[in-house]
Amino acid sequence: KLRALDPGLLVLPAHGFPFTGLHARLDQLADDHAQKLDALAGFLKAPRTAVDAFEVLFHRTIDEKEYGIATGEAVAHLNWLAARDKARRHQDATGADLWQAV
Repeated sequence: KLRALDPGLLVLPAHGFPFTGLHARLDQLADDHAQKLDALAGFLKAPRTAVDAFEVLFHRTIDEKEYGIATGEAVAHLNWLAARDKARRHQDATGADLWQAV
């Protein structure tokens, strides 16, 4: 739906500065997600938690105020891989969800 919009439109993002060049930004986002998903699939050769995935997805320490949203984003990436049969979720003995590449 966003690609149907005028690419010269002024975008007012939820964070960061306003910008033009919507279609270029959509391409950047798609490329970034594809790279992160590929890296995450490789990272999941061993069982990992969503929090373990932070290092692959964010490349920085996640602080307390970002923890919830970062966890949600990590789980979304993991669910995307699972929906495409590239990862599976199971629980360890403590009940923690672990993700592993298929």
